[in-house]
Amino acid sequence: MTQPNGDYPTVPGENPVPEYTSPDTVEQVGDTAPQTEAAHTPEKAQTPPPEPKSSGGLSAGIWASLIIGALILVLLLIFIIQNNEPTQFYYFGWQFTLPLGVSILLAAIAGIVIAGIFGTVRMFILGRQIKRARKR
Repeated sequence: MTQPNGDYPTVPGENPVPEYTSPDTVEQVGDTAPQTEAAHTPEKAQTPPPEPKSSGGLSAGIWASLIIGALILVLLLIFIIQNNEPTQFYYFGWQFTLPLGVSILLAAIAGIVIAGIFGTVRMFILGRQIKRARKR
């Protein structure tokens, strides 16, 4: 029990600091001292929030893309040099002769251009949808 001033009585040979008691135990003992919520909740350690993982940002992505692109160009150049036999092509009535490697390179470039056109149109449509949604 506590004394009227809130101090715990000391008995020779005992620890003057009481053991932790839950709020229910304190009420059962008959302690009428006002209990604050801060006294019952453990203090949370004030740790700074973890920093987000840095992936290098935009410039690192561009740099990686340039390196990968350069490696692909080297591989294409080797392919073109090794496949330099002239091949005849027919396209909508046209007839022409090109080295095989060059013709495959031109087909790849045409595929990239077509994919770029479709991607650009899709980004334009999505941009307009976002602007309309923000106005609402």
